[in-house]
Formats: sequence, C-alpha cells, structure tokens
Amino acid sequence: MKQSESRTPMQPVILNTVSAASIVMQYPILKLNNAINYYRCHRLIINYGYLEVQKKMTFDPFSDLFLMQKAKPAHLTQIDIQTLTPFQRALLVLDGTVTKFLEAYTLESIEISLLKQETQKLLTDHPWLEVPKETNVIAREVLLRGQQSTKVYAYANSLLVPSLLPQEVRSMLQVEKGGLGRILLNSLIEERREVLWYGHEHIADLAANIEQLTGKDFLSRTYRIIVGGNPIMFINERFPLHLN
Repeated sequence: MKQSESRTPMQPVILNTVSAASIVMQYPILKLNNAINYYRCHRLIINYGYLEVQKKMTFDPFSDLFLMQKAKPAHLTQIDIQTLTPFQRALLVLDGTVTKFLEAYTLESIEISLLKQETQKLLTDHPWLEVPKETNVIAREVLLRGQQSTKVYAYANSLLVPSLLPQEVRSMLQVEKGGLGRILLNSLIEERREVLWYGHEHIADLAANIEQLTGKDFLSRTYRIIVGGNPIMFINERFPLHLN
C-alpha cells in the first residue's frame, strides 16, 4: 500500500462572500459535496446575521407608546429613531419627571426658569384638553437648566385648566413656580399620562433670547395629564437637537 500523502493542516476560512468553487480551489482535498455543504452553512450564518440586523432595524419601541402619532401637527417631521442616541430616545419615552431623570443622568441639580405663567382665554376649542373656546387656561413657559453647567436641557410649554386642577396643585403653582412634574409628585394626586406624538421640530421664529441657548431645532414630544378622567394639562416638551 502506498504511504499516505502528508496533509497540510486546514486553515480556518474567514466568513466572507465565498463560493463552493473557491473553497474547492483553496482546499482540493475536500470533496465537492463537502465544499457545497460548507458553503450552504456559511450562507445560513450570513443570512441569519442579516435577519437579526433587520429585526433590530425594524423594531420600533415607540409604536405602542405615542397614541396619536398619526395626528401629529404638520410642522413636525418624522424622526429616524436609529439616528438618536440612547439619551435622546430615553427623553422621548420617559413617563416620569424629566427633571429627576436629567439630574440622575447629568449628576447636577436642574433648576426651572419660569419664563411665563399667565391666565388667558382659549381662542378655539381645544380637542386634547376637551374644553371649548373662551375657557380660562394657565399658559406656562419654562426652561430646564443645569445649575452648574447652565446648559438648557429642555424648553417646555403647557396649558392647564385651573377649574379642573386640585386645590393643592393650584396653590403650588403660585408658591413653587417649579416644574409641573415635581408639583404633581409633591401633591400626591393620582394622575396618568397619555403621550400623544413626537417629531423633529424647527422653530423659525423662536425668541432670540431662547434661540441663543437652545438653537432652533428640537426633539419634540407632546402629552396630556389626566386626573379623575379629565385632561387637566397639555404639555409640549422640546429637547435641543444637539443634546447627546
């Protein structure tokens, strides 16, 4: 019997785009059917990886949270959430107090700068507060700023229906002048939030004193707060787009 031919140890094949023919040429000792089987396994691995990537790309964690996304205002443009940082995505889906979240994330105290708080009458019916025109509302405008960094993390506008606010909340609005989330938390009332929509918002006519702190482009989300079955607050929070 002939002495067996010495065999060169097989080197591992790098998983890239290959063909059965190239495998046979690289390793002539392999039989053709083995090469084809290897190629099929290789393609299976590639396809599985591709499907996993596709699954990750098509998963939308916002789809069951924003109840009225299809009704978002026309000036809001859609956002590709794959382009957002984890910090930005967390800001959009947060259902607790934004102030406390920012303090935990940035490790600095967040102060509320009250820009406006005044009572006015609605000029039209408000579908999300479910009240007619001429209803008295409190309009608030605030900035959330880092106490040490002075960085602006959020610019928020809200409408409140004073006739539906619990007495303790009305009192705190006059005394604390702080964030609504903190006021609600301290009042111990039972409330729930309905997150309505989100998007990219560009404010062309933003006041100059705010624009220099935030820029004109924001991640914007809107929600309402419901107490005892009645919407009592309509809140729009805008996070400067450059925050990451």
